[in-house]
Amino acid sequence: MLVQVLVKEVESVYGECVVGGVSVAYLAALPTPRRDTILRRVVSVLRATAIVTPKQYDLVATLSTGESREAWEAADLYTDPTCLLQAALVTTAVRPPLVFDPDQMCVRWLTRLYEERGGLAVLQAGDEALPSRALAAAHARRPILVLNTPTYLTHNLRKLLDIPFLVMGGEGERPDVLLVLVTGSAAPQLPIELSVHFTRVSFALPPLVLEERLLNDVLKMEREDLFEQRANLTASLKKDHKALTAVDDNILQKLTQASTALLDNEELLAAFYEAKATSSEFRTRLAESKRTLHKIGNVRDKYRPVATRARLLFSTSTALRRLDSNYVFSFRHFLHLFSACISSGDRTEALSFDQRIESLVRSVTQLVVTHVSRALCPSHRLAFTSALCAAIAADEDILKADTWRLILDPSYMDQVCFRITSRPEWDQIQSMAC
Repeated sequence: MLVQVLVKEVESVYGECVVGGVSVAYLAALPTPRRDTILRRVVSVLRATAIVTPKQYDLVATLSTGESREAWEAADLYTDPTCLLQAALVTTAVRPPLVFDPDQMCVRWLTRLYEERGGLAVLQAGDEALPSRALAAAHARRPILVLNTPTYLTHNLRKLLDIPFLVMGGEGERPDVLLVLVTGSAAPQLPIELSVHFTRVSFALPPLVLEERLLNDVLKMEREDLFEQRANLTASLKKDHKALTAVDDNILQKLTQASTALLDNEELLAAFYEAKATSSEFRTRLAESKRTLHKIGNVRDKYRPVATRARLLFSTSTALRRLDSNYVFSFRHFLHLFSACISSGDRTEALSFDQRIESLVRSVTQLVVTHVSRALCPSHRLAFTSALCAAIAADEDILKADTWRLILDPSYMDQVCFRITSRPEWDQIQSMAC
């Protein structure tokens, strides 16, 4: 059975590599739904041409290893499939990746990832000495991060692209030097002469991941004991899972290498019974840890309304860049505002838990709306507050998408009604309404 599974995995390697290559080269800047739609078509084409490709592919597993994912998580990358895939796309790109990073998430992750390996060479795209500094960093084998990359091909970028980032090693090997360029724009329009030189990667923070991050911050400030217990249990779970896998792998290896029958090999029998006892101990501890984590999760979820409101506030604030590209709101500054609001909230003992949650939601909303509104043109403030109210109502399932579109564009009524009625029926309804 195991051999059959391995044979199927080997047969599908080529197809998985093609899917991974297409994703890195052409689809890294697309939103997840659009990328998945195109990849389904790619898979159907591959299967039609007799190339073995699994219907259920895992891009994260194809483009990264377990060790690299552990290193990314240790560098404070969120353990979400979308975030892990974004990291994999950045690190596997053959052409230098141009990362769309409006919230500085990629910058923070790469900085922490390489801080113990000599650190990143962080350069500015507008620096006249950019090419020479990049060349020096390449010779020192330091990863290079170029900030504030313009969305057009400048003289500095041309010279940067001419630098060979393959440096000869001591024994003839040629290790690649990681070069990552970052722009603060969420979806820039790049000219063709610039696009051909880079692999475009979107490194946006998924809304639900943002909510989980904010929820952790609330729990840490409100119930630090539970926050620390949850962190310790999560680390313990990972450690026990690794140990359990190692025990199973060790037994499988000994069984494979055994030259005599199991019942005749006393050493193997002793190792088997020892592994069984150890495995039982690990499984008991894992079950207990999961039960405790579930209880902590129930308490943690009671603070979710605060994190949800903060997530909607941040999403609406960042959407203002559609009105004016100068409206750039720092994620780090938003976290500072959020933390300050939680820590300085009303902690009167007379408040019940529900009243405390309501107070936090209200104070976070007031602080962020006031702070953002001060930076807006007067003509944009109504758009901001209206969009925020609509987002809150939609999240609570009070406002439907069709209703909101109808409010914004009354002509949308015709499209909606034609989906549920015929033209004559709709004319009759309009006549009766008159």
